[in-house]
Amino acid sequence: MVIKMKEIAEYILQKLDDKTYDKTHLYHIITKTGEIYKLDEYEDLIKEDPGISSAYIFVVNLWFSYEPTVYYPFIGENGLLLEAYLRKYYYYKTHFNDLKYIAIIVHFSKTSEAFMEVVDLEIAVNNTNLPKLMQLLNEDKNHNKNKDVVVLELDFDEQGRLWLSVKDADNDEDEYEKIRELEERFEAQSLFGRYSFQEAAEIINKYYNENNELLGGDVKAIKDAYNYIFKPYRIVLL
Repeated sequence: MVIKMKEIAEYILQKLDDKTYDKTHLYHIITKTGEIYKLDEYEDLIKEDPGISSAYIFVVNLWFSYEPTVYYPFIGENGLLLEAYLRKYYYYKTHFNDLKYIAIIVHFSKTSEAFMEVVDLEIAVNNTNLPKLMQLLNEDKNHNKNKDVVVLELDFDEQGRLWLSVKDADNDEDEYEKIRELEERFEAQSLFGRYSFQEAAEIINKYYNENNELLGGDVKAIKDAYNYIFKPYRIVLL
């Protein structure tokens, strides 16, 4: 498993090449046949060419001055996991059904750090209970879960954090509310010991930003849970 993930990480960096340090395009898709596209470009091509190779790896390239929660990127940017899961299992009948990995690349300009974490999507969603939580979206038998159009998008909030939003999907307020309910249930889970995503993020921030050594035990417990849940492969970038 470790060798496999190492190979995947090296493959991603080979495919990205100089795009790894390109601040203008944050999201990329690597297809099963090895092509690499900007996410919006790939979504446009899906509409134009249904025969295009399906997505295999979803790569997110993030830039911060310094943000300690992103030392644990699937805590600090947990919406990315939900977004990938919905694309694969709910909104697309093709093109994202082979999505296998998510990679998050993090750059800290203040500390000159850069690293990448890669996770297996199936492991991550099962260990965060997303299949069970997803049942709430399947209760409405009239909901079209097989439409092959893009209805999700990533955006930034006022603090510069990623969040998942729903594009205008025929003014379907019920769909919008279900997505929001799923987000709330997902984020409220006590996955990190007794802490939710938000609580874990607050502890990590206090530990790193305020040098609160009393929280060291909590941070270790969060880190252990994080590694158990996501089983990330991390590589430091020079």
